[in-house]
Amino acid sequence: MTGKNSSTRETSDREFLISRLIDAPRSLVFQAWVDPQHMTKWWGPGGFTNPVCEMDVRPGGAYRWTMRSPDGIDYPIKGFFLEIVEPERLVMTMDLSEHPAAWQDMIKPDRGPNETNPSGELIQSVTLEEVGGKTRLTIRTRFESVAIRDQFLKIGMTEGWSQSLDRLEEALTGMPSAGTGTTADTAESTSQDGSILLKVKRHIEAPAEQVFDAWLDPQSLGHWLFATPGGEMLRVEVDPRVGGEFVVVEQRGELRAEHFGQYVTIDRPQQLAFTFTTDRAEPPSLVTIEIRPLSDGCEVVLTHKISPKWASYADKVRSGWIKILEGLSNTILADRLMVTTRLFDAPRELVFDAWTIPHHVAQWWGPNGFANTIYEMDVRPGGVWRFVMHGPDGVDYQNKNVFLEVVKPERLVFLHVSGPLFRMTVNFDEIGGKTKVTMRMLFETAALRIKVAEQFGAVEGAKQTLARLDQFLTANRTQH
Repeated sequence: MTGKNSSTRETSDREFLISRLIDAPRSLVFQAWVDPQHMTKWWGPGGFTNPVCEMDVRPGGAYRWTMRSPDGIDYPIKGFFLEIVEPERLVMTMDLSEHPAAWQDMIKPDRGPNETNPSGELIQSVTLEEVGGKTRLTIRTRFESVAIRDQFLKIGMTEGWSQSLDRLEEALTGMPSAGTGTTADTAESTSQDGSILLKVKRHIEAPAEQVFDAWLDPQSLGHWLFATPGGEMLRVEVDPRVGGEFVVVEQRGELRAEHFGQYVTIDRPQQLAFTFTTDRAEPPSLVTIEIRPLSDGCEVVLTHKISPKWASYADKVRSGWIKILEGLSNTILADRLMVTTRLFDAPRELVFDAWTIPHHVAQWWGPNGFANTIYEMDVRPGGVWRFVMHGPDGVDYQNKNVFLEVVKPERLVFLHVSGPLFRMTVNFDEIGGKTKVTMRMLFETAALRIKVAEQFGAVEGAKQTLARLDQFLTANRTQH
């Protein structure tokens, strides 16, 4: 039996889907999913409580929940958020390995004594669609096999979800109306005077003061503000006061790119605003930076007000600011980053394919002497890449990654969840018909980065991996 307005469906590709139309605004329903204070009131079937509900709601952030049944049995759940688009979508991993042994036996009655997680890792996607002031909530759960999904159905997954959504609807009636909350990663709107407002947001795992100061530090700015791959920064000057000016000049091949600006607001560490232009004969545009402190760093919200006559360039401008904020983050987090780059004499599309087609990846991934067996590689946000690296010493290394972003042929981001935990960002930049690949591994702490570098030889290993990719691309071009 399913709840009112609910529909369920089991697909042939290891998924279970349940959907319900909820009489509440989408922003309110989203808050019920991401605010622990609200989630504890509805998560789980009827009669369950949630004594533990800890959530770091950001891509790559961890969560941990514990459901307690009416008879006092705990059912812990843990995982990572893979994608967060407020108020539209959440994607997360789900690890049920700490559930009681009796429950594990129901999932796989014939499991061996060392088989502690027969359910495997689940990927759960939550989609919220606005329908005439109401919200269509769709929950899609992906299992490692059809057999595992079917066992969940046998032990009451459909009814459990229906009861949980009943409780969600009850909880929503007691929640205060939600505001608009934070914006998505990018947004676009129009101001009263017709100007286009481009908005870009990024979470940075560093104090707000440190991030604010980086915007006024010439040495820092030279690494990321208006900097481009292959460019040479010639001049960075900053007069950090209201009315003061800044100049950033970069040589880009034959082009000398100049940026001029003037500071309008300096309010450390909350807000910075400046005008800027690339041509002193043109009226400048306004850029506003808002920095919001968080428990694990800060959120940077950049708004660029551009003239309607530049509307056709909006996507290009937005893309530029996204890369600038990424450069800012990378500069600040340098002690937790491991960066490896290499220029390949191959078109960007070909290099991107070498990273995303499983039988290609298997031929070059890993340091010298390694071979690979790829079990699955689902190249989409939330998709799993699971494989074994066979070392030259006969040792096998189990690996599991979950893709966070896939922007063909520009960018890949995935989370290495099998330990040690790190986030890998791979950028593919076209330079004169060639492709510059930049790999950035971001670790939780500087100490972990040092440990991985020393214990596993990760710096040299990354260099060897890209060298093997170069060999693969050369051989592939020769064959074709």
